[in-house]
Amino acid sequence: MAIFEEKRIRPWVVVLILLAVFVIAYPAWHLGERELFWNEGDVAGIISEMTSFPPAVTLHGKLSGEQYPLFPLVCKIFRSVTGASMEFTLRFVSVLCLGILSFLVGYNCYRSDGIQAGAAA
Repeated sequence: MAIFEEKRIRPWVVVLILLAVFVIAYPAWHLGERELFWNEGDVAGIISEMTSFPPAVTLHGKLSGEQYPLFPLVCKIFRSVTGASMEFTLRFVSVLCLGILSFLVGYNCYRSDGIQAGAAA
């Protein structure tokens, strides 16, 4: 006879807990309050100079072969649609992509091994 039996965890409780942890770790209301980090200044310059489609990655008037155009293009579209500041736009798009990747990994682990694996991922 078993002394202790594990209760089955409800998936919606796990999702709520993980969403709360994500919001606490990356609060959206603090994203635009700090100064730009490392290469965010370069990306901000690329976004402000991006005028053509397909996008040519230029930085201070010179073509830059070290940057890929997808992230600056997504940031430029988000900024033109919402009118948000450059700092908020750069960080919000990064955090949004991190959230999407976290969801995909957790969902795939959930589908393969159950809610415990999905929550741990």
